[in-house]
Amino acid sequence: MTGKYRYAVLAFIPFILLCVFLAHTASDLPDSNQWNMVPLLEKWYAGTLTLPDLFRREGEHILFFPWLILLAVAAVTHWNLYYEVAVNLFLGTGICALFFYQIRKMEVYFKQQANATYFLVSLFVFSVAQSNNWYCGQVAPFLSILSFTAGVIILSSPAFGIREFIYALAAGVIATFSFGNGLLFWPIGFLLLSVRPLNRKAAVLVPWAAIFTLITAGYLWGYQKPAQHPSILFIAQHPLRAAEYFLVFLGSALLPFERFTSIIFFFGLFCLTAFVFVAYHSY
Repeated sequence: MTGKYRYAVLAFIPFILLCVFLAHTASDLPDSNQWNMVPLLEKWYAGTLTLPDLFRREGEHILFFPWLILLAVAAVTHWNLYYEVAVNLFLGTGICALFFYQIRKMEVYFKQQANATYFLVSLFVFSVAQSNNWYCGQVAPFLSILSFTAGVIILSSPAFGIREFIYALAAGVIATFSFGNGLLFWPIGFLLLSVRPLNRKAAVLVPWAAIFTLITAGYLWGYQKPAQHPSILFIAQHPLRAAEYFLVFLGSALLPFERFTSIIFFFGLFCLTAFVFVAYHSY
């Protein structure tokens, strides 16, 4: 078996392990955030569901597109939660495919093979550590990451015109109104467009900045910080604790942070260091 096919098989292993895990742990009993679907389902079947219902805020998130998907799946399957797990697996596979596509592009560009990277990406994407997302109706983070990744790939593609610009805007809207972290797409997209060698760059950056401002203002309109959330100045007030949280959050992709905090802190530090190293040498 050649190296390429060996790592292709290894990349498939995390997906199989995740499927086996979900087959033994997934349940048709609503849990956690899945109960938030009940009022929407009641209005759906009563014919009183409105757009404001779908744009309602869940903490710092506006889950418009996830609600659309979950309602459609529930209506077709009579709210069989196993199908929600299948949707999550489908979205996760899409995320993995996008990363594989980008890795392949880099292999061609740098004329080097990155076989082991396929396995590492699969290991992160299909991590069992995020089990709560996989089988508790958490379509939102997967949909946001999928659209976020697609948007970044579009913005960094060699050919870029009005069509790609519109596609990137659509990806950003879906990412933003699927999970709160999707708002980061807009400043990152602005930076990507800023460093691209584009003709009439201002004609691209000005509309992007304007749309970013409008979407951010609309997203934050009426927002009230939950009482249990720390101050937005927490990072400035406690930079070391904030850095520790960031590294633990980054490292928790492979291990549940509730049990292995000290270990995944260093794993997160390793991941960040490796990313900076690879980015520098790629540049």
